[in-house]
Amino acid sequence: TEIWGGARNSPTDRFQIKENMSDSCVTIKGGNPKVNIDSNFIDLSSVATLDLTSLSTGTDLVEINTEKTLGGDLLLTRDISGMNAYEDVCKVLPDPRDNDYRSSFLNYVKSSYPMWTNPSRFAPDPPVFAKLDNNEWAIHDYRLELRKNTIEDPLMDGGGQAVLDTTYTKNQLKIFPSGNSRGIIRGHESATLCANEVPTLFNQEHCKLSYEQNACLSGNRGFDTQMYVVLDETFMSEIQGINGIDSNIPVAIDGLIIDSDTPNLPCSAEGTRSRWLVVELTDCDGASDMNQETITSFKNLLLNSIDAHPKLRDVYYREQPDHGIQCHDDDKSKFGFRVKITENGVETCFENVHPDYLSIYDITEFVNSQSDSIKKEIKTHSSSGILNWISITGFTVTKWHDDCNKCRKFYVGRLGDTMTAHEATDALVFQVKRNRSKTNQALEVIAVDKKLAYVQLRGYSTKPRNGGILVCGSRGEIAADPTKDDYFGILNGRCDSYGWGSQEQKKNVWISVVLEGDDQLRQRMAWALSQMLNVSPTTFGNGNEGNLYLYDLYVKNAFGNYKDLLREISFNPKMAEMLTFMKSSSVRFQYDISGEALWPDENYAREFMQLFTMGLHKLHPDGRPILDRYGAVIKTYDTKNILSFARVWTGFDRGARRGNYEDLDHTTHTYMGTMYVSMDRHDWFPKMSLDGGYIGDKEPLCWDLPPGAFLRRGAKYQLLGGYPTPRYHTNLYSNSISTKRVILDPSSALYNKLCNPNGSGECQFAPLVTLDENLACYGAESECALDTVVVVQVTPGVFYEYIQRPCVQLAYSQDYKKVTDRHGRAHMCAHPKMPVAISACCGSNSPLHSTRGTANCKYDGEKVRFDVSTKRCEKINGYSCDYGTLHTCAGCCVGSYNQHWPSNNVWYWTPESCPMKLKVRMDGVAAIVHDPVKTKRRYDHSHHPFPDPPQYVRSSKNMNYITVHWPRDIYTDDELFPTIDNDCWNDKCTPMDDWTCLCDIREENNRVFTSLPSKKDVLTKLRIGAFEPELYDVGDYVQVGSSSGVDVYKPKDSDDYTTETVFKVTDKFQKTRYFKNMESWTVIGTTDEFKM
Repeated sequence: TEIWGGARNSPTDRFQIKENMSDSCVTIKGGNPKVNIDSNFIDLSSVATLDLTSLSTGTDLVEINTEKTLGGDLLLTRDISGMNAYEDVCKVLPDPRDNDYRSSFLNYVKSSYPMWTNPSRFAPDPPVFAKLDNNEWAIHDYRLELRKNTIEDPLMDGGGQAVLDTTYTKNQLKIFPSGNSRGIIRGHESATLCANEVPTLFNQEHCKLSYEQNACLSGNRGFDTQMYVVLDETFMSEIQGINGIDSNIPVAIDGLIIDSDTPNLPCSAEGTRSRWLVVELTDCDGASDMNQETITSFKNLLLNSIDAHPKLRDVYYREQPDHGIQCHDDDKSKFGFRVKITENGVETCFENVHPDYLSIYDITEFVNSQSDSIKKEIKTHSSSGILNWISITGFTVTKWHDDCNKCRKFYVGRLGDTMTAHEATDALVFQVKRNRSKTNQALEVIAVDKKLAYVQLRGYSTKPRNGGILVCGSRGEIAADPTKDDYFGILNGRCDSYGWGSQEQKKNVWISVVLEGDDQLRQRMAWALSQMLNVSPTTFGNGNEGNLYLYDLYVKNAFGNYKDLLREISFNPKMAEMLTFMKSSSVRFQYDISGEALWPDENYAREFMQLFTMGLHKLHPDGRPILDRYGAVIKTYDTKNILSFARVWTGFDRGARRGNYEDLDHTTHTYMGTMYVSMDRHDWFPKMSLDGGYIGDKEPLCWDLPPGAFLRRGAKYQLLGGYPTPRYHTNLYSNSISTKRVILDPSSALYNKLCNPNGSGECQFAPLVTLDENLACYGAESECALDTVVVVQVTPGVFYEYIQRPCVQLAYSQDYKKVTDRHGRAHMCAHPKMPVAISACCGSNSPLHSTRGTANCKYDGEKVRFDVSTKRCEKINGYSCDYGTLHTCAGCCVGSYNQHWPSNNVWYWTPESCPMKLKVRMDGVAAIVHDPVKTKRRYDHSHHPFPDPPQYVRSSKNMNYITVHWPRDIYTDDELFPTIDNDCWNDKCTPMDDWTCLCDIREENNRVFTSLPSKKDVLTKLRIGAFEPELYDVGDYVQVGSSSGVDVYKPKDSDDYTTETVFKVTDKFQKTRYFKNMESWTVIGTTDEFKM
């Protein structure tokens, strides 16, 4: 035999020998050969060594995995780093956490970016040898530390401390500007990633709120750290004169004293920002001339603030008498008063100071307009980065207010604020000079200067005061057992543990489990399920853990519900990749983005029906085929069903990559875990079901939800933790301290449900709260005035997101209202009974405008029903209007119109009607068209043409066709519908240029039963669901009958059997269902000839 080898990139390859007989190389699986370090040949002073002869082999050092390594692997069982004999030695030994894994991370940019020479995956630290008590030598073998992060017991820091521990920052970072693009900071990537899993359908009920200092946020896609700066005295002093800022004058303004001439005193106007400084507690002692009403108002504002500044706290005065926020009339012009608050048992005194006290501005433009002597004086006094305004000759507080608009043009932040290095340089340079090259120069200096910048976890600067991090785990993510050795390899690109080939490992791990496990019946059932719901192990061929995770789904659900297994498998990225519905997108998305009508992938829709569930033909319970009247088998589905169901499986994509498991390094997405559904890529148009109806049949209508449904039984609230970024709504709400939020009062019933206080009054926040009863609203102008909510603040730094009960909308309906975007660039239709648009009012009195709208909201981005919008306008002596552009946002405006990403669009109510039409193609499929009423007085100029609706509901360029159940010919059974061939059915519709027919439609709603029906009739003849009568106020519905499993409820003051009557039954699955006594038809023209 001979040793086989040669230089290899990977430092952890197994030792191999070459057999003379077979001339092949074989890995030594019994441990590597023993190493003897002979001082006659090796200078021990040049080798990292550790003397362990005082430790006992067998006690302090124990053999692990003896069967496979033949005693070649030893595990140190005690911590020796603090022992006197080793303390000095351990300090000089290489630390594996200092290895730099950036070289691997930047493989894809090697040609452009310079490489670092510090130890890395491909050039690791020199080995560390240890001398044992038997005078033999051992070499240290680095191992990956995989930690427990299960669904029931998530890692409480989310792996954040490991991320920081493995972030290499000893060498300088590199800034890579790209032309006029924003500079990229490289060099602060970590070897391990945040292990925190995002909340999913399968783990959300077990997520926990963590207050650990270095808990990390989920969903960062592998970019878990950022470079941060603190705008403190050191920073302000050091940045003076650096490249990019050398000609600028950024300063923190000191010396401003609040007085009666200060604009916007604390109580002077709605929305006024006031600044408060932490002072000595004794400063709050003594008498005050302020009314208690005002003191209480600012106590509440300070307590509810999420401002995390260590010394300053900015609050916004918004009058809310229900929450104890209403200044006394005598205090409207008062200022400089002090307020004492108590938080977590600690008292703090705050003093009202000037609104710009210690604000940082770039005052270059102002300084350049001054005389040479004043310029010199300002530059002298601002060399430290802090300028005492009143120390400059002739400068007063009044001058700051009246003559220094240029001073306040470029705001940077407050002295003491924390922000990312990018944010800081953008504020200091780019907003002033609009020069990206200069900005990148400043970034290169600041980011690499350890006196100015430091590495911290992503989201650190936006973390609200008292904010915690929501941490979630993953199924089966248990800690590695160090006594089992590192026999199987793991691959993720940054820190690998090479073992057998991945394909061999898949086989061997699986065989070991299924043959040696104690749960043989479960393993056999899992094997059978894996053959039915088959996923090839070659999918994601380089990894092992993703395959084992998938197979564990079969094991877990072996004795469970088949529907649960289907759900989990369908959300698994390996299934989506193999059956090709990964990133499948709706026609709407594809056409709006690319202009090409690309249909969704049909593979999974077909296989789901054919292979996973019902097969090709209908069968009797004993397996015999069901035959039609001609003796032919009956198909379970057809092409139309495949096309329809393909639109169901759109928008699915892999979640963010994270740490603590095996994954590829070159991707920011995970190959293991649960996929998410993109709102914009998903197809939201109606989809045909297999029983002649539509998916969504038997579900209640959304506009039947009562006002204030967020306080009704069945409403769900999901814990967000300290960051008010919603998961199920579009993120139009910032973490800014200026955001107008829904803040729950401690007296609120909803507050009590979400806080769930213990005996000591401390909140016990649950990850998911479902209301089991209707709650009373709190405050006539607070909860009682709201139609719906998105995110609510329970306590400072703890937010919940409201999840509306499942419901559906009719595809076509009448009496719609026109809604418009804030700039009047797009219009479409919206149902007036649904809270989907913001209130906008016109009027002749201030702050209203006669032709331009003023937004009217209780919180940023609040959406209401049309009647609520109308009443809101009337309350301020205005009216709902079809405005041109918004005159005033009043803190309500969020988002902007984007045709490609409709989830970001925010609409505003107008009083104009908005008819809907039907566009019918030659094969009978149809598209929904919105036809908003044109307001001539605003759009009578050629340069201001009437804006079109979004493309996906426009008469032209609308490719979003759906299957329609047309009436059929009684003789031929052919579908009957308007086409170009029949002159759009004798001109009942309008022929279009694209060979379609555009038809006017109307809605026809009829009652189905006029007397008490049977249970069978309810289940077979009614398709529109209803909410349970208990959801409404007591007395809104009364029971009028009950017989043979059918309970009947009607609205009070109505006849017994109307379209609003509700039937309660139990279906064959013992599920309680509610139905409306209504059938809804879409009719073309004035007759019932085309009735769908």
